[in-house]
Amino acid sequence: FDDLMQEACILTKAGHRELILTGVNIGTYQHEERGIKEVVAALMELPDLERLRISSIEPTTIPDEIVQWMAEGTKLCRHLHVPIQSGSDQVLFKMNRRYKAAEYREFMEDAHCLIPDVCLGTDVMVGYPTETDALFEETYKLLLDLPLAYFHVFSYSERELAKSSVLGPPLEKRVVAERSRRLRELSMRKRRMFMESQLGQTVNVLFEQQKDTGWSGHTDNYMQVMVEAPNQDLANCNRQVHLQKVKGSAIIGALA
Repeated sequence: FDDLMQEACILTKAGHRELILTGVNIGTYQHEERGIKEVVAALMELPDLERLRISSIEPTTIPDEIVQWMAEGTKLCRHLHVPIQSGSDQVLFKMNRRYKAAEYREFMEDAHCLIPDVCLGTDVMVGYPTETDALFEETYKLLLDLPLAYFHVFSYSERELAKSSVLGPPLEKRVVAERSRRLRELSMRKRRMFMESQLGQTVNVLFEQQKDTGWSGHTDNYMQVMVEAPNQDLANCNRQVHLQKVKGSAIIGALA
């Protein structure tokens, strides 16, 4: 914990306005009496930190306080990336996942209701051994119904010593490719719908890099925003932007 806080202090004093907590299953972090909740609370107290973002976190390890802090408009970014892997209880059981689709649905829907304009993302795996057409459709239907802004789609790949290798032969590549295509297409539609729902707002954007005569950055709820500002240096600046229109995977805005 002390090492983590020391590194965070070094980074913020060097001028980094946003920090991202990342790691393997970070929700289970534990050092002596401190867990992920205590880490987040301590980092939000850093005077030079403007934003704290949590990367991928397992659905069964998210403390209620994390959601509450996001809802209260603290330094904690309104962005949750919560892997689901499959929307089929049968497949989740074979993956040794400790949650069911209904539990995942309840958490994500509650977070969506509690946190204004939250960006919800997920990871999903396609082609897990024994994933039938019907089981895949369960996943598709759940992702269609949930208030997700995007998802990352991964194809199952065989590993010699993986326990899943004994479940059955791998699915045909064409089947996996078609299922992946459908989910990626759905994700693109959902991302655009989420971005369109934000238009007309004036929000804070932390600018990261210059692109031609414009600048690109992100909102706290993980939208990429681009503005025209040919005569300004916006690197590492947090500025108010009026969101005007969607173009590709970004929102075009104007400095307020």
